[in-house]
Amino acid sequence: MKILKVSRILIGFLLLLALFKLPMGYYHFLRAAVIIISVLNIFVGLKYMEKFYLIFFISAIILFNPIIPFKFSSGLWNVIDVIYGVIFIISGLTMRSA
Repeated sequence: MKILKVSRILIGFLLLLALFKLPMGYYHFLRAAVIIISVLNIFVGLKYMEKFYLIFFISAIILFNPIIPFKFSSGLWNVIDVIYGVIFIISGLTMRSA
């Protein structure tokens, strides 16, 4: 589905945008968006998804969960945002569709 590819690329750019000092509401929105897109990708692509991406999406759900949030320094969150942002963009460009 093309919408999932576009959504992964969009989330990747939103994660990279998180490097700038933005209002706290943006980061709450970002957590929810990462989880929604990750869950959708797992459910839709489970039968054809590579194991790396499956582990990646599950780790994104755990790391960005808003219920029991991880408390990291802003420097570490910046590194996490860049890593996950780049992988989301790469997955949007390289993963095959359902």
